Amino acid sequence: MCILKLTEYKAEIAEKICIDRFENDLMLVLNNFSEHDIKLTIQLIKNSIIKLEEKGVIFDSRLINLYCTMNLGLAWSMYRKGKIIQKEELVIGRIFKIDEVELKEKLIAYLTDQKNYELLIDDISYRYFTLYLSRHLEDIMSRMEVGVHPSILDEDDLKNVFLKFLKKFGVDLLIMGIIDEYQRCNG
Repeated sequence: MCILKLTEYKAEIAEKICIDRFENDLMLVLNNFSEHDIKLTIQLIKNSIIKLEEKGVIFDSRLINLYCTMNLGLAWSMYRKGKIIQKEELVIGRIFKIDEVELKEKLIAYLTDQKNYELLIDDISYRYFTLYLSRHLEDIMSRMEVGVHPSILDEDDLKNVFLKFLKKFGVDLLIMGIIDEYQRCNG
């Protein structure tokens, strides 16, 4: 028998929830995540729970479930977008018959700038936050009163902390989707 920190225990609960969702949620199954990316996504969620707890957020089972659902929804969306970006690159290469890698990269960068994926990630992250956690901020703040957390003074600070984690998670999943689609097409 080993001693587990409460935060690590909560991360393990999150892992079980995520594994169940990856196996049983139709949208996640149809998104065709690679095994490696499933494990990495779960690890990112676990790490964010640990970091949020270090910042003073106190998770209970309901909040862990909500947090996992929110992150997996964002994962579904951003992973799919990453796959689409990679498919666009392949199509562009065929349409313009671009063999020169540098020219192809410039064209992709231009098209990516036109779509402004940073704003897209911000928007999608905010939507998932609003859908799942925004109405629970007051409850989370009241639980946080028992500890010291100088970086989170009010609900706006808490909202910004969650959004920061979601945006980083969204970028990570977008990149994973691009890499996975590239490996599927070239591997």
